[in-house]
Amino acid sequence: MKICTSIVSGYCREYWYKFYDEIINNYNSTFVDNFNKFLSEDKIKDFVR
Repeated sequence: MKICTSIVSGYCREYWYKFYDEIINNYNSTFVDNFNKFLSEDKIKDFVR
């Protein structure tokens, strides 16, 4: 909780403080690993404008 209340201010701080437990409970800890895996398998394409 320290991060979400120390380095931000205003609405962001209020939001994080109010919804901290819900955010942590819904956090997918494998997201980054899955993203990198799919990227290496060419299942995710580069963003091009």
